[in-house]
Amino acid sequence: MGAVHTLRTTPLEQAGLASEAHYFHTHQRRMQYQDFQEQGYPIGSGTVESGIKRFKQRLTGSGMRWSRVAAERMLITTVLMYFQDPRSGHN
Repeated sequence: MGAVHTLRTTPLEQAGLASEAHYFHTHQRRMQYQDFQEQGYPIGSGTVESGIKRFKQRLTGSGMRWSRVAAERMLITTVLMYFQDPRSGHN
C-alpha cells in the first residue's frame, strides 16, 4: 500500500474562503475607508445612486422618448447646470 499524502491547507482554505482572502489581499489599497473618510471622500454609493436617480427621472418622464444622441446632450447639459449651481459647491 502506498503512503497516504495529507493535503496542507490553511484555515481559510478549510473554511472555503481562500479566494475571498486573495481578493482582500489584492485590493487592500482600495479598502482604506477610514483614511478616505478622513480626507473627505464620501464612503458608500448613496451619492452616486441619488444622482443617477435624479437624472433618470428627467429622462424617463411620461411620454418621453430619447435618441442616444439627444440623451447624451441632455447628460452634458445637466452636468453643466450642476457645476454652475452655487448649491452644488462647484463653481
